[in-house]
Amino acid sequence: MSGQWLILAVVTCGPICVGLFLLWRKVAHRAARQTWPFDELTVRPAGESTRLVAAEWSEKLLIRTLLAVGLPWVMLVALGSQRAIGLVTLGIVLALTTVLAIVTLRRTWQALEIWRSYNLGFEGERFVGAELDVLARHKFEVCHDVPFGKFNIDHVLVGPTGVYAVETKTRRKPKEAGRKTNWTVTVHEDAIEYPWGRDRFGLEQAMRNAQTLRKWILDATRETVEVHPVLALPGWMVDRKARNAVMVISARNAAQVFLKGRAVLSDEMIQRIAFQLREKSRIDFGN
Repeated sequence: MSGQWLILAVVTCGPICVGLFLLWRKVAHRAARQTWPFDELTVRPAGESTRLVAAEWSEKLLIRTLLAVGLPWVMLVALGSQRAIGLVTLGIVLALTTVLAIVTLRRTWQALEIWRSYNLGFEGERFVGAELDVLARHKFEVCHDVPFGKFNIDHVLVGPTGVYAVETKTRRKPKEAGRKTNWTVTVHEDAIEYPWGRDRFGLEQAMRNAQTLRKWILDATRETVEVHPVLALPGWMVDRKARNAVMVISARNAAQVFLKGRAVLSDEMIQRIAFQLREKSRIDFGN
């Protein structure tokens, strides 16, 4: 009996282990002999940081899925390889296998939820970025995913009407919302009302982003420039019932919002700020 279990384990797990090892060797060999054809990106894509985090969680999800499937199987194979086993030992092993399966499945579910969240965020940032790129035709400098230490500002706009720090928050709609009125958020003085209730999700972050950007522009250019905090909600219609410190916008045709108003920045100032932003937003690739 034990020989049959061992043969089964070798037949099922052996090719997988050998295949993964050969794949790892091939990837490592290629990485040692090749490098990127360029050292940096002059234009940082929208959602780049979120995309990288989503990719990391995608790998973690794959590993945890393999563990959730493989570890209980390995324990059962080891159990079956024993010639004789008592009921107490069998119960203990089965209990441990059950606990292990529950833990690994729970961690796999958590990884799946985190990956879905980051992937949704990436899609939203990319959607908003595409809408805002239209502003480049109207003397605006549009930068995406601008890094500031441990966080990034999703989009920074610099144009004749001012400087804007845009935070994108992508939130799923209730599936039972069959009417368009349920796809509308209402902006109040201190909160945003969704179909499920009020909250301030994204408002504080938009304010902090604007403050950080204002201070950075002062340090980089020695000029004091007002920065307007903006919160973009892709896929939602926005109904403004009261004035909020943060400009809350829908992503659709978002560029039109920033073209309204009088010009407050000269072409020279726009270019000075834009130059510093481009330098800050470069992506360096490791060799």
